[in-house]
Amino acid sequence: MPLPYEHGRSQAEVLPGGRYLVAQGHNARVIELDGTGKVFRQIRIVNPICAMRLSNGHTLVTSAGGTEMFEFGRSGEEARR
Repeated sequence: MPLPYEHGRSQAEVLPGGRYLVAQGHNARVIELDGTGKVFRQIRIVNPICAMRLSNGHTLVTSAGGTEMFEFGRSGEEARR
């Protein structure tokens, strides 16, 4: 699977339907993409470390060395901090 270029580290979670959730710290974003690299969603956030999809469809993201946690709704809006 081709990932958008990033010189840094990325963390990925395999999602149903052949998609991936990828936290890209250096690019300051979390993206959801398919196996061809097509991006379906993007959340801009400073220094994301880890991202995971919750059972309600929201996305949980840890940032800034794991000291902050954010929950984003399905359309990318911040639901909880």
